[in-house]
Amino acid sequence: MTLTDILLMQLADPFRIGLILALVYTAERNRAVTGSWLPLLLGVAFIALMIPMTLQTNSTEPLQRLALVGLISNSLLLAVALAARWVWLRLRR
Repeated sequence: MTLTDILLMQLADPFRIGLILALVYTAERNRAVTGSWLPLLLGVAFIALMIPMTLQTNSTEPLQRLALVGLISNSLLLAVALAARWVWLRLRR
């Protein structure tokens, strides 16, 4: 598989999307205690490593490649989720 194929596959993964949305929700609720950027960055890295290590796939790609592309896809999904949250907060006012 090419890197583009892996990236598109990861961007369309509903489990990954759900984890990123839950991460944004949890980080928002705990912002006063933990801050905002460090929990998001650690969560993105955790999700990028957790999914390829725990899910059984027929992929012949090495774990390092899946994890690095996972960091990119998680960052893109996080950017979309944070932009949607920002729009939601602006429209509520």
